[in-house]
Amino acid sequence: MTLGPTLLKGMEFSSPLIINAGGTLKDWDNLPALLETSLQIILFGAMLLPIREGSLGGISATLFVQEQGGIKTSYNRMGLPEKYGDQWYEQNLVNKNQLVADYGKVLAINIAGFNTGQLASCAEICRDAGVRIIFVDISCSNTDQEPICFSPEATKNALVAVKNAAPDAVIGVKLPYIPLPSLLGELVEVCKEVQIDVIEVINAMSQYYPTNASEHGVFRLAGPASGAGFLAKDPAQGMVTRVKSLLGANSLIRIMATGGIGCGPNRPGQDILDYRLRGAELFGIHTAARSTEYPYNIMPNVFDDIRADYLALSGVETTVT
Repeated sequence: MTLGPTLLKGMEFSSPLIINAGGTLKDWDNLPALLETSLQIILFGAMLLPIREGSLGGISATLFVQEQGGIKTSYNRMGLPEKYGDQWYEQNLVNKNQLVADYGKVLAINIAGFNTGQLASCAEICRDAGVRIIFVDISCSNTDQEPICFSPEATKNALVAVKNAAPDAVIGVKLPYIPLPSLLGELVEVCKEVQIDVIEVINAMSQYYPTNASEHGVFRLAGPASGAGFLAKDPAQGMVTRVKSLLGANSLIRIMATGGIGCGPNRPGQDILDYRLRGAELFGIHTAARSTEYPYNIMPNVFDDIRADYLALSGVETTVT
């Protein structure tokens, strides 16, 4: 089969569009390792202001990887760190954006926050640096606070604030596995109303317990980790199917599937095909591209290998190598 390009606000990308997931590039020192790969979009994640130490117990990373029998599993730990801060981004992000552009790629920034003001501040910094793609993380399980995505009203306020702060950027929103049909339906309606460009379905299954504090009466964080890797691939695929159905056939909102690709028993190309058949057009690679030894160095060849495997398996013809 032949796939046409993916268009995002005037930017044209060949298919399949494979992106490093936000958890892969957390330190700007690791950026050079990705510049020579076939990645078309390089995603940094996450910008979270102000500066904070992050995980409890002195563990600065938000990811650890376990490998058993050739299968990798990742877990997000409590507390996203932010070691750069707004002054560093204001002084340096424009240069990082230009460096990525010099390699013929596009820089994307994953912004995180626990309220609308934090997200808007991040978006303003991205706008001033010329960043053209912003993913809004309203779903992060790395906090003991209730995520923004548990409230459709808070989600709308956050996305409107980000769009107002960076009106010319491609805006994506990250959604975790949400079992409640009513809540997911409301969130997708918000995304359509605000006219965001991408819904990223991440394969995180946070640990919740019932509570009446939530508008929907079911979710609040309980526990230090959320399972990911291939273990959450099936529910993540289900999320793609459900989001696609809620968006409708003619929606301009693209679906990005992140997680589980290249981590389980299937060929990574098959993982992407599985997501594509459910309606995804963009694909984030995470655990498979990280080593199993702390500090989990990036293995950049993984992105090229997975893209090549997908092309070989699917018979896709593209004009971009």
